[in-house]
Amino acid sequence: QRGKYYPQLSYLIKVNTPRAVVMETKKAFRKLPNIEQAVTALSNLKGVGTTMASALLAAAAPDISPFMADEVLKAIPDIEGIDYTTREYLKFVTHVESTRNRLNSQCGSDEWTAHS
Repeated sequence: QRGKYYPQLSYLIKVNTPRAVVMETKKAFRKLPNIEQAVTALSNLKGVGTTMASALLAAAAPDISPFMADEVLKAIPDIEGIDYTTREYLKFVTHVESTRNRLNSQCGSDEWTAHS
């Protein structure tokens, strides 16, 4: 209900062969912790943009790769509009990381790291 529906997106996703999906996904996961390179590798797949890449990376490395959800983006005062680019995602990652670090320092532990 929040995003735009792109009927061609499901077609594009289906164009990817299982081999291509496995290859590009492995390549992306090997690029971690370099999130920009990992997003770029996943974006080589048809129909995979920054938001979808962030979902895959969040599943693989939730400690360093948050999911680029609309609700979270709208809750961040520094983000004026939602721009689904790698550049904006990297700014989002930096914001989430600094917030996690601030909360950790206030708690005096890594309690938030396990839950972020």
